[in-house]
Amino acid sequence: MGQSYNAHYYGISGLDEARKYLENPILSAHMNDILNELLNLSTNNPEDIFGKLDAQKLKSSMTLFDLVAPDGVYSRILDKFFNGKRDNRTLYLIKS
Repeated sequence: MGQSYNAHYYGISGLDEARKYLENPILSAHMNDILNELLNLSTNNPEDIFGKLDAQKLKSSMTLFDLVAPDGVYSRILDKFFNGKRDNRTLYLIKS
């Protein structure tokens, strides 16, 4: 959903691709392991961990995955690191 070459090449294009990603047991297990580690960190500032740009990417991707699988680890990440706020640009692009 990003603008860069890498975002277009490696990124997830929308809800269908996000759903397929989560249906893959290996990919979803690895992502959930990493996300649960993030939830265990004492900081709730994603920029402390990732820097500003990658913190925004985290918010965007968690918004996308939360639309596919609500009320799971993705919403807990959004709650902890972004005060429960979803990424407005991602929501707009999904509706378009």
